[in-house]
Amino acid sequence: MPKSKQQSQDAYSSALLKWEIAGDKLSAAVSAYLQSCAVPDTFSGAPRDDATIMASRADLFLSTRHTTTFEELFQSNVILARMRNKVLSRPYSLPKVILAEIFIDAVYTPGPNDNPFPSMAEGLKRIFRRLRSLLAVCSTWRC
Repeated sequence: MPKSKQQSQDAYSSALLKWEIAGDKLSAAVSAYLQSCAVPDTFSGAPRDDATIMASRADLFLSTRHTTTFEELFQSNVILARMRNKVLSRPYSLPKVILAEIFIDAVYTPGPNDNPFPSMAEGLKRIFRRLRSLLAVCSTWRC
């Protein structure tokens, strides 16, 4: 394997390993956090002088840390799904030159029922209609 390709493969393997280790640490941290949440809950039934303090601290965590954590987990879900789709998607396996040629043909080449020499206005409408369709397809590929 050429050196640059080997370096790229090593960087990719290293990134995957870091991601897996971070995922394991996250899982362990969430489990530990869940257990730590259960401890104050055992005291919640007994009358306490500092009940309002406990409630306000819980509210603070629910409104800040939990919200931020859920948002970041959602973003990581989106990133991972996009990466998975890119890796498995056929368009990403095609060379960019081939994709460009396909897209150019899809946008500019007249179809079998199209007027080969449309007016400027009709030609532009056709191009923009096809671009919109192409963008919809590409957006689907990205999801």
